[in-house]
Amino acid sequence: MTHWLDIYYGPGNRIGTGGDKIPNATSSGMDRNLYIAMHLLQSNGFPTSVIRYCLAQMLHESNSFTSRISKVWNWAGLKLSDWAKNNVDAFDAGNGYAGYRTMDGFAKDYKRILSLAPGSPINAKTAQQFLDGLVANKYFQASPTAYAQAMNRNFKVVDAYLAKINDPKSDISQDVANQAKRDVAWNDRNNLFKGSMIDWMKQHPIITGAILAAGGLVVVKVISK
Repeated sequence: MTHWLDIYYGPGNRIGTGGDKIPNATSSGMDRNLYIAMHLLQSNGFPTSVIRYCLAQMLHESNSFTSRISKVWNWAGLKLSDWAKNNVDAFDAGNGYAGYRTMDGFAKDYKRILSLAPGSPINAKTAQQFLDGLVANKYFQASPTAYAQAMNRNFKVVDAYLAKINDPKSDISQDVANQAKRDVAWNDRNNLFKGSMIDWMKQHPIITGAILAAGGLVVVKVISK
């Protein structure tokens, strides 16, 4: 299955270190971080109605993606007690927090935690319902009022970002549009290569049979000459 980062940026266009690489987006700073976070949630099946609330919470819990544990893909302040034992991407990041080798590993635990009863924040239809769900699940130790104030501050950041996406003249909107064009070109090149490879194999059945018998390891080398 193609990773969502490769869908948006093309194979090989990631930078950074660790289990996952940060996409080399042309937009920078907060826009890039929110762009990554939004598509991470979408690709892992978070309901569209709750993504805005999750982004605001992630900004708060990760100190705008600058906290120590945010560097190990824990963008929601998940504790070790939140770590699903069958999540092979999770590890002990110290001070009671979980860390993750991949972004998808984090999203898996984050979605599971938000889905827990009695609060089930993932089903919220309003910001208040989302907050009430977090409170019911004892997600945080701060007062609900203080947490709500922090969420409201971060809603302004999230909403400003979403407005840029909807503005065709903004840098982030242009980046998305240009990436869509690059994706089409990338797919066209792949399809052309596949077509050429199939034609070559039909024209050289004996060599093709020998290559396949050897495990097909030489196909790319032969065709690319």
